[in-house]
Amino acid sequence: MKSHNYFLSDSERLNIEKLVKNFEQAHHVDLLITVAKTSDEYPAAKYRFALTCAFLLSIIILLNVETSHNLIPIIIFTGIFFFSFLFSEISYLKRLFLNTEEIEREVREKASELFHIFLKDQNDRGIFLYLSLQEHRFEIRFSKSIHDELSKSDIDALSSSLSGQLHEGSNYKALENLVVNLSKHLKNVDGQFEDTYDNSIRFI
Repeated sequence: MKSHNYFLSDSERLNIEKLVKNFEQAHHVDLLITVAKTSDEYPAAKYRFALTCAFLLSIIILLNVETSHNLIPIIIFTGIFFFSFLFSEISYLKRLFLNTEEIEREVREKASELFHIFLKDQNDRGIFLYLSLQEHRFEIRFSKSIHDELSKSDIDALSSSLSGQLHEGSNYKALENLVVNLSKHLKNVDGQFEDTYDNSIRFI
């Protein structure tokens, strides 16, 4: 199984790529869709999970096991912490110890980092969509010239539609509708356009 199949099937990806290429030629815009499994490793969440498990399980064990050695509680706590930290790599366990502010900050920072790289590569008519799957979040960014063509209500409507369909798990429909709706709002530009990227969807 290819790495992108968890998000789009092969045929869906090819269809979106074709749709994006036609959109780029019609409007002279670079559109890059970047899909990440996660925006960060969230080490703080791992430590919170391990410390919580070690604390609670150590109390339960020590309440039910008699010991006269002062080092036993420390050994028990350390052992449980170590194994809990290993289990914290499991994404759904780690998510339990993430907070909304932390998630939104990391997704926003990762999107900004990649967007700045994107701006260096293209010709000031660019749209960058970043999807972070573990966090169920996305960020859509526009270069200045594109942003000037869109009203705030246009951007809000694009984001709202995208959010709703991604939340439903309709990944293909979400991307398809994004491109179609962008086409309605951006001006057509005559002439040949040399797009920057061979592939409009990138998985990282």
